[in-house]
Amino acid sequence: MSYSDPARPLSRRWIEKWCQDFLAETPSSAMLVLDPTKSVYQSWAIPSNVVAAWGLANSWYYAKAFLTRGKRSIEIQGEAGQLGADFLLGPGGIVKLVHYCKNPTDRVAVSKILEALREYQSDK
Repeated sequence: MSYSDPARPLSRRWIEKWCQDFLAETPSSAMLVLDPTKSVYQSWAIPSNVVAAWGLANSWYYAKAFLTRGKRSIEIQGEAGQLGADFLLGPGGIVKLVHYCKNPTDRVAVSKILEALREYQSDK
């Protein structure tokens, strides 16, 4: 899910690139949900914190990205303090995994996603 607004050119470019890259690497039935009003972010209580978003870990990440890939790799859009979250939802909207990011580089480990999927399969 993204709070990108397809009416904004920079957001539209990011959405198109994300979809193109994602589908090229991982053909699946996953979908990108757009929430430009951030109502879903608010209902899931996904925090916004400029200090966390622009702390040392994220600043170092963007510095390395800039040095290795150049300016085009660090386009920032939307609210600079919005943090992310990772959710794994099963059929019927049953929540199987929740991870609130402490900073923009903090994402749930693939092993935890696979573990949640295995648990879901064993519960069937």
